[in-house]
Amino acid sequence: MRDALNCICSLILHNSTEAKVTSQIFDYTPEKQQTVTLQLSKQKITTIIGEEIPEEKIIQLFENMDFKIHSQKDIFEIVVP
Repeated sequence: MRDALNCICSLILHNSTEAKVTSQIFDYTPEKQQTVTLQLSKQKITTIIGEEIPEEKIIQLFENMDFKIHSQKDIFEIVVP
């Protein structure tokens, strides 16, 4: 999570001449958060998006956003970061 925040802050600072850093990133998580796991079928993803995407591309897209994803027989189990 911290890496994503640092990346966003860097992009804002790089692209906006008026942007200023006013404090450090503060990450307050009092308790371990409960793991959220989703199960989606390839058909459901196609229905939501409106276009069929190859399984490898679906996995790549989720992994690029730091989700953990496993697939078995057109069913994806996705762990939210």
